Amino acid sequence: MHGSSDIVIVGGGVMGSATAFFLLSDPGFSGRVTVVEKDPTYRFASSALSASSIRQQFSTPLNIQLSLFGIGFLRDIGRHLALPGETLTIGLREPGYLIMATAEHEALLRRNVELQRAHGADTTVLSPADMKQRFPWIETDGVAAAGFGLTGEGSFDGPALMQAFRRKAASIGARYVHGEVVAVEKAGPRVAAVRLADGTRIACGAMVLAAGPSSGAVAALAPDRGTLHVVHDEIPGLLFAGTHEFHADAPTIASVQLGRRLFGRIEQRAGQWWLFDVRLAQ
Repeated sequence: MHGSSDIVIVGGGVMGSATAFFLLSDPGFSGRVTVVEKDPTYRFASSALSASSIRQQFSTPLNIQLSLFGIGFLRDIGRHLALPGETLTIGLREPGYLIMATAEHEALLRRNVELQRAHGADTTVLSPADMKQRFPWIETDGVAAAGFGLTGEGSFDGPALMQAFRRKAASIGARYVHGEVVAVEKAGPRVAAVRLADGTRIACGAMVLAAGPSSGAVAALAPDRGTLHVVHDEIPGLLFAGTHEFHADAPTIASVQLGRRLFGRIEQRAGQWWLFDVRLAQ
């Protein structure tokens, strides 16, 4: 079985379905979108297992602006994602986040709250006495101050949001395919097609990787003679935990096997991360 799509999105959870929704809602986009999801029950999906929360208390303008957009979208979820005749709710609550700091980090917390407020977030700084007044049960020993979201921070029903994105994306043209990507074909630097476990080949102009914790394994399927996609724990002082692209020599690329744990040395050269002295765990 074969097919084609302008965009193939690997992963149909909240990130993949939201990507499909926003693409197909853009008047400037007229392409076809296919979403590949290996488990339509979403039993083990991050979308079903996450805490499903939102906050404005970040330390960079971009993250603050993204979350302000997010809370506005969630508050008006029905207008964005409800189907005709449907009343859509996702149980949004906004009790706030309380991020506490010791005296050593109080100045940093205050700078962060000042930045958040400058970008429109409804956050404030609470003293220990303020915290006790709001939350009599809380222990404030060793706490100098806390950032608190007066509005715009809280939780919601994550699975309900994911399903709403999926239904809406499908209603405006997204094609959902039940399958697992087992191969990725490239034409030069771009992805040209994906192959599924049942033999289906879907040609595409681009691939969006939204497979949650499986993203590293899917990325490793893309043939690239010079790089490896490695899932790793935090490397203190260098990299946060996650999936990163590492350059390596040809013998190392040839020796690595998908899913095997490896050990080695990393080094940054000209802005790129390189792997050296790699060996596979026994």
